[in-house]
Amino acid sequence: MNKRRARKGPVAAAKLLAKVTNPAFRRQGFVESEVLLRWPAIVGPELARLATPEKLTFTRGSPAGGVLHVRAAGAAGVEVQHLAPTVIERVNSYYGYRAVARVHIVQAPLTRNTEQQAKTAAKRALSTDERRRLDAALAATDNPRLKAALARLGAQVLAHDPDPAPGRPAKP
Repeated sequence: MNKRRARKGPVAAAKLLAKVTNPAFRRQGFVESEVLLRWPAIVGPELARLATPEKLTFTRGSPAGGVLHVRAAGAAGVEVQHLAPTVIERVNSYYGYRAVARVHIVQAPLTRNTEQQAKTAAKRALSTDERRRLDAALAATDNPRLKAALARLGAQVLAHDPDPAPGRPAKP
């Protein structure tokens, strides 16, 4: 074991992961992996379901005025084309300078299953029985902030199950 690391204490997994992933992201033109990782937060969930960023290219020697290559599924490409100024504005505001000047749209199937994401986004409401079981499971928790966080997590886990079988115990 490295004694130097042991003296510094534990290292965050995200920091170690960034050391591995950043070179791969740079090869695709992304100086920061955050744009890929935070794409739904940057452009909004509706647009993120329609398109994903593929690469960001710049003219030689210029870190500004790049072309963002975006993959859009089929007919969604037309909608993404109409929303290109919004995408440019949001990405540039994320970077803090005029990093993107143009969006190039490639119409191709997305690498992730957008239908499954849409189903996941449309969560069902909890039944009164599920809500009661969740509240009972959290009754022993004294810390109000922890209890609220666990209640949100439990509700999301329960709502993820699209059709709970009757009589089956709820997942707290």
